[in-house]
Amino acid sequence: MKKVNIYYLGLFMICLKNWEYISKLINFDNILGKIINLIIILIFGFCIFNRKYNKKEILLILVSGIVLLINSLYIKEYIFFLDYLAILASKNVKINNIIKFIFKFNVAIIISHFFITIFSILLNINANTYITNVDGVNRYNFYMRHTNYFAAVIFWTLGMYIFLNDDKSIIKKMIIICITGIISYILTKSRTSLILYIAFILLIIVNRQKRLKRIIPLVARYSFIALSIVLSFITINFFNFKDEIYEVFLQLNKILSYRIVLGVVGYYNYGWTFLGQSINYLEKINANEFYIDTLVVDSFYISCLINYGIIILVILTFGFYRISKKIDNKYLIFIILLIIAAISERYIPYICVTFPILFLKYAIFEKNANEI
Repeated sequence: MKKVNIYYLGLFMICLKNWEYISKLINFDNILGKIINLIIILIFGFCIFNRKYNKKEILLILVSGIVLLINSLYIKEYIFFLDYLAILASKNVKINNIIKFIFKFNVAIIISHFFITIFSILLNINANTYITNVDGVNRYNFYMRHTNYFAAVIFWTLGMYIFLNDDKSIIKKMIIICITGIISYILTKSRTSLILYIAFILLIIVNRQKRLKRIIPLVARYSFIALSIVLSFITINFFNFKDEIYEVFLQLNKILSYRIVLGVVGYYNYGWTFLGQSINYLEKINANEFYIDTLVVDSFYISCLINYGIIILVILTFGFYRISKKIDNKYLIFIILLIIAAISERYIPYICVTFPILFLKYAIFEKNANEI
């Protein structure tokens, strides 16, 4: 078997593990989950030991690897460490081939969930398994753990298609994005994904303007750290704002489906963490007048503040800064979309969804994007 083929076996396993978090139909018990993690580590480890790295790359790899391994032990999750191994092992593997593999994998899984949902409707199976009712509104989840997950998978899989077919005319891209976005919103009512579709179109338009396209690298370089600081500041100081500002945040909290308060309650019970900490998302907790039965911190930025660790924000800030100077706008548009999604979603570490995480290979390896 060719060495590069072994990489795709590891990629298949990590995508399957990612989908366990997303799908109701894929469920591994604790032992099987650990075995899959071990297999992923062994496969990517084999690939890494068969790659050649220069001295700067080795130093960066060792420091980042140790930090992420410690982080995994603290949060009792290996998602970031496994992503890191997938990125390291991808040296000399073309990014287009990697994304094409994930795209085909996702399409196969999405089609499976779609047909299972159709059969469930025809067989009159309990609709609660594939429909989520929120405030009297039915939102199709297609056997995903949340409707937003289905909407996210559709959006980012479409993003992979656009990335792989960059030669298509701007009109065709717009039509595909608009049609997919409208259908997705009708079925899922996901406002986050709707915002992403709109942002996608705007970024494509901006990238066509000679004067405006220059801002894309700047946004990719600095917006992640800016949002991290602003959202962390709001969360930490939520109860200290003056009444007028406090009321504004309360109204914004309702618009954002109570995402702000969930983060605030999480912070006031667990505090912030640099290297990460394990959190019990099932316990009943409160902060001042806010009581919640299940802690669901949707924002990736706030999840890093209280669970994943600020170190993850630091690593991603460093990574986005480096790659913004090495890759063109074709890549950076998707980095910006990832940064926007992170405001209200925490699925960022799942490379089968937010594939732009794979672009961080260009922050580690010295060569430019057109060379690897």
